[in-house]
Amino acid sequence: MNGDGGFLVEEFLDAISAQLDRAQDALAAKAKVRPMTFALRNFAIDLQVFVGMDGTGNVRLRSAAPGETGSSTLKVDFTTITRPMIEENTVSLAMAQAPSLSEIGLKPQEQRQLERIGVRTVAQLQALHASGAGVDGIARLTEGAVSPERLRVALRLARPEILRAVPGPAARAPVTDQHGNGEVGPAVRAEQPVPRLVEVPPGTSRLQLLGRNLLAGGAIPAARLDGVPLETTAADDHHLEVALPAQTSGGALELDLGTGEPLRLDVRVSESGDHHGNDDRWAPGP
Repeated sequence: MNGDGGFLVEEFLDAISAQLDRAQDALAAKAKVRPMTFALRNFAIDLQVFVGMDGTGNVRLRSAAPGETGSSTLKVDFTTITRPMIEENTVSLAMAQAPSLSEIGLKPQEQRQLERIGVRTVAQLQALHASGAGVDGIARLTEGAVSPERLRVALRLARPEILRAVPGPAARAPVTDQHGNGEVGPAVRAEQPVPRLVEVPPGTSRLQLLGRNLLAGGAIPAARLDGVPLETTAADDHHLEVALPAQTSGGALELDLGTGEPLRLDVRVSESGDHHGNDDRWAPGP
């Protein structure tokens, strides 16, 4: 709640839902030790509030003081829903955790225009683009606030990329540009050759793939070695780790990064054990 006593709609709903969750947890625990005699099914609130909008376009509510006139009545009803209903009507966790629009250089006013059409992350922008809307269609939906050229640049910066491959386990190193100038961010888009050959020492159990925007496609990238799916043991926007089969002799590694065109690498086990896995400067060759 800010200084004028106003509060955001989502903050109010989050606080109420958190308290209802605690009540539900208490009822579930009580059911373990005694017969359940009642359950929380519907919950309704009528609020007398003044509705306003702040400078950033957020709707704010302020509770009416006793005797204060001119307020509006806001009715909020809570009801129960099932797990399939939740899964059907919510975005995937990977899509929600994808890079934000600010990370690909969009200005706050451009972000707000895209948020009004449901686009809050890079993955959602890519999904809308892939749906057939195209950059011109998305620009029209923002009423011209985000130009087609700005959208093309944003989509180009948002593409998932693999920059290094490291036999695991190994300490995770930051992804740097070709000059070693620190971790690559939205403003540093160094062109890198697409890695083709990855050499690993015998007995390697995991392969770490370092890059950027790896969750931008809205799902955890899938990996296959000679057509056999590999288990993903860790994944975030800059780091993907997959488990290699025991006693593997290598093979064709295919990575589905959600771009529509899989990235193909050649994993080779070095017979001599001579490899570059502990060299931070090493990257698979073209």
